Amino acid sequence: MSDKGVESFTPLGRAVYITGITEVLETGEVFFDLEFDFNGRLVQLTIPRGHLKRSALINYSAQGMDALEHTVTTLIEFLQMQEMNIEPTTGHIRVGWDTFVDDDGKQQPFFKGYKAIGYDSYYLGDLNIKPTGGKIGKYRDLVNEHILGTPLELAVAVGLAAVLVGFIGSEVDCANLFVHVFGDSSSGKTTFGVVAVAMGSKPDFRGQTLMRRFNSTQNALLQSLVGNTGLPTCFDEAKEAKKTDFSSLIYALESGTEKMRMAKDTVRSVGEYRTSITTTGEFSLTSDDSERAAGKEIRVQQFGSIMWTKDATSSEAIKGFFRRNYGLPCVLLAKHLLKIGKDAAIECFERNRRTFIEHSEVKDTFTERLSIKYGMILATVELANKAMDFKLSYEEILKMLVYNEQATAETRDLAQSACEYVLGQAIIHQKNFSYMTYFGSKPEIHPTVHRDTWGLRVTHTPPKVINEKKCYETVYIQTDIMTEMLRKGNFKDTSVIIKQWKDRGLLDFEVGRNTRHRKISPSGNKVHVYGVRVFDKPKKDPSEKDNIVVVASLEEM
Repeated sequence: MSDKGVESFTPLGRAVYITGITEVLETGEVFFDLEFDFNGRLVQLTIPRGHLKRSALINYSAQGMDALEHTVTTLIEFLQMQEMNIEPTTGHIRVGWDTFVDDDGKQQPFFKGYKAIGYDSYYLGDLNIKPTGGKIGKYRDLVNEHILGTPLELAVAVGLAAVLVGFIGSEVDCANLFVHVFGDSSSGKTTFGVVAVAMGSKPDFRGQTLMRRFNSTQNALLQSLVGNTGLPTCFDEAKEAKKTDFSSLIYALESGTEKMRMAKDTVRSVGEYRTSITTTGEFSLTSDDSERAAGKEIRVQQFGSIMWTKDATSSEAIKGFFRRNYGLPCVLLAKHLLKIGKDAAIECFERNRRTFIEHSEVKDTFTERLSIKYGMILATVELANKAMDFKLSYEEILKMLVYNEQATAETRDLAQSACEYVLGQAIIHQKNFSYMTYFGSKPEIHPTVHRDTWGLRVTHTPPKVINEKKCYETVYIQTDIMTEMLRKGNFKDTSVIIKQWKDRGLLDFEVGRNTRHRKISPSGNKVHVYGVRVFDKPKKDPSEKDNIVVVASLEEM
């Protein structure tokens, strides 16, 4: 009050206004968008509502806010008054599919892109996922001119498959679609990754994008996927990972969960993701220096030594286009899936999965599991062609998948791979193996050149018939030597290999055992050995002399 008894107002500081209130969908946290003037400059801040207390708010004075010792209490009251008159909006920090409970108490799916589809929410994160390029017609023109008729059609399908995997993956037992393309630097493998990622976001290595390089730790790579349930991602150039054994990464990427870690004295919650993941490199991720496991061959679908684009000019045109136009196809496919519903999407997937099985030329124990991955790709082709009037060649992509399964079938057959490896080692180290011949009517073991005897080779002339198959040779290897041999070949679980050999008739054994007890050298005692049968005609062993007749029976000695 002034000296004349008239009220007057002395400002405590510059006003701070709430311009928006956002509730984070996944966490329930509330944030205030604030703005205020500082020295003639408009300052904008976003702060958690939890900072609306003296001890926290006063820290913003360092950024020009008049939240000082004598003003902060009044400022908090002023902000609370504003809050009551502002309608909060909802935002999301994760991308892809999620659910909400409708008025009838039912779970309903919606898609979290730059703007959510099927729910009122907008993206709060840093990823560059805002669709650009206008109408889908631009994408169709590019695809028709540069991609149709090339293997790169698969990249379009793999990228868009992220939406379908996120939508129905949990119902059909598909954690992630994991595709690795490898070959020479001029083969267009990075272009493959660009096309796949561009279906849902900006395909650029700069900034916050879903296209990244391998030059990060495995934990960092996995963390970048957490919360993604429907947008494609790519890790480019595996050689930058500075590792040769990708086993743990393969299992982690395909499984859809990051590694469980401790946070202080408690186990931190494990982040999850469900999408399509493309990796590129000059070599296969399951090369010989990786742990041998059939499971890896099913978890990652690898395509090698393929020229993905027509030529270098076409490749540059494709990459240039998608740097300017990206994100819209995944949005339109998500809208289409919401329109037809989960049941129709699952039916489409099952139909395409069966189609792959019918056309597969392998039909081994892994074909059923592999059909889930390839069924996702084929179903995506069908759905994308309907949703966006694309003209992706279903028949050509099906042929590519069938051929790829046939080409990689041998490498995923763990028992066969192990058998070939062991027999190869027996040839390489033939001087460590004795061999058996007849002299007169009595079989005789001929000693090894080395004193260190690993086992015994017995050739069957004529071949023995076992389960209607001709067995030309049996190679007996001491059990400890066999275990070490398999370990060095990166076949870590000997018991699994032996069981599969036994099931397939590749193992010669005594009743009730997996081994035999027999001599492997003329003067030695009987030892426990594994016997591996050879059903293909063996290569000529240089250590055998032409005038020796080899034994035809396996009598105990």
